[in-house]
Amino acid sequence: MRINTNVSSLGAQEAAQNTNKAISSALEKLSTGLRINSAADDASGLAIADKLRTQVSSINQGIKNGNSAVSLLTIADKAMNEQSKILDTIKTKLIDANTASTSDTGREAIRKDIGKLLEQLDNIASQTNYNGRSLLADVKDGKLTGKNTDSLTFQIGERNTDMIQTAQINATTANLGGGEQVMSKVKAGESAKLSNVEGGTLEVTGKSAAVNVTLSGNLGKLTADTGALVLTVDPEDTNLMAKLKDITNLTQGSGASKNQFTLAAAATADLRAIDFDSVKLTNATATNAKFSVTETSGFNIKNNELGSTNDLTITAKQDIKKGETSVVANSNANQSLTVTGTAGLNTIITGNLGSFNSSVASVIEATNSKDIAALQKLVDDGVTGITRGSGNKFNLTAGAKDLGSIDFVDAKLTTSAAGNFTTTNTKDKISITNNSDTKITVTNMDAKSASNLESLKNLQEGELTREVAASFQAVVNDSLDQLNGYRGDIGSTINQVNSAVRNLMTQSTNVKAAEAVIREVDYAEESANFNKLNILSQAGSYAISQANATQQNVLRLLQ
Repeated sequence: MRINTNVSSLGAQEAAQNTNKAISSALEKLSTGLRINSAADDASGLAIADKLRTQVSSINQGIKNGNSAVSLLTIADKAMNEQSKILDTIKTKLIDANTASTSDTGREAIRKDIGKLLEQLDNIASQTNYNGRSLLADVKDGKLTGKNTDSLTFQIGERNTDMIQTAQINATTANLGGGEQVMSKVKAGESAKLSNVEGGTLEVTGKSAAVNVTLSGNLGKLTADTGALVLTVDPEDTNLMAKLKDITNLTQGSGASKNQFTLAAAATADLRAIDFDSVKLTNATATNAKFSVTETSGFNIKNNELGSTNDLTITAKQDIKKGETSVVANSNANQSLTVTGTAGLNTIITGNLGSFNSSVASVIEATNSKDIAALQKLVDDGVTGITRGSGNKFNLTAGAKDLGSIDFVDAKLTTSAAGNFTTTNTKDKISITNNSDTKITVTNMDAKSASNLESLKNLQEGELTREVAASFQAVVNDSLDQLNGYRGDIGSTINQVNSAVRNLMTQSTNVKAAEAVIREVDYAEESANFNKLNILSQAGSYAISQANATQQNVLRLLQ
């Protein structure tokens, strides 16, 4: 028997301490309702539960986004519903104006009323917003810009790919009602008048007919394309130089800036600085013709053999750097090719001279309605290189010039000479086709006919005639179709968002339940465990008491 160390008491004390710790943990679980209160409780379970908690939070935010999206889209839908009512009223007024029982005075009153209604339609488009975000049109500094709104996108879900998007909207008078204007089968000598048409592209193409094109009337801005001039010489046509006459009134221009060419209000607009995609020059008569291409830093000739009957001479302001200095050919015609420019050229020339074609945006300046097929004089001041073409051809490529745009006033389009033309405009594009390779771009054409609601709004006093009222009825119908299209997209998006929200609510419930299984405590199980630990704690205290009492028996041995 020992006195200094009471092993029994120490063992009982250790057991009691462990029991007390377990009781503390059980009480924490019972008081918080969570099985995992720290990483020490269940490290792997904590990681899984935290990830599920984040997923639930993300899903719940997606649900909030969806509800906000529905509110936003509902605002847009209700606003466009009011715009539809305005258009309904305008349609009835146009019908009223297109009847013999309505006097000119009555039609003028209708015009004013329609103008006010269309102003309100634009007001609705500019004022409708959600939290400062314009919904029906692009607005900057409180004013309509004429552009579409950006597509509305909503993240309805936990991932950044869970997006729902609407179509772009532009419910303004400038955009609504822009239908098609088509003039087909316009024969040579007849006029195809292009008035009140939106900006777009006017393409003129032809193959075998000589065509005169005159621009007059309210065309607005005429924009010229830019590009490179390519001259192709075909060795099969040995008579080209004898047939090709001087070309006059054809210049490239030099660095014209935008809006530089402006005519007075009463001026007549002819073709000036027009960019042609392709100009074909054939069967002209001339001898000793010469092409000039400026060169100041030298060039290289890698091949000097010409198997033709034409003589080709190349000269420059600088010394020829490499290769041969001349070319050999058999010819009775004294033709020459002068190559000049601003950059060194790597040149390969083979074969004899043949047909001549220019393409890719050569710039034409013609006054007094010059015949395109008879344009004179070619001046190329921006050639940047000579390259070999297919077969025995070689190409001369000219650099592009920035032509900008040209303002035209008092313009119309007329066609004369052989061939049929088809003119088509769909909102922003006009194409005139006659199997040629010319291209003209027309933008910002002043609109006065039944092209959109803005032209109806801008009618002046006395301009609302029966004919105009009849033509604008179709514009209103087109506008209603556009609005219904916007509203249809909005309605479909609302249904899509509502469906997504319902699905997210189901996901949130299930994921939250999965997290609860891992994180939360089972009270039935934990309460039973607590009762067990409580009993063990009481028993441990009794055991410590008995262990301490056994040491007192040593005193009896000392009596």
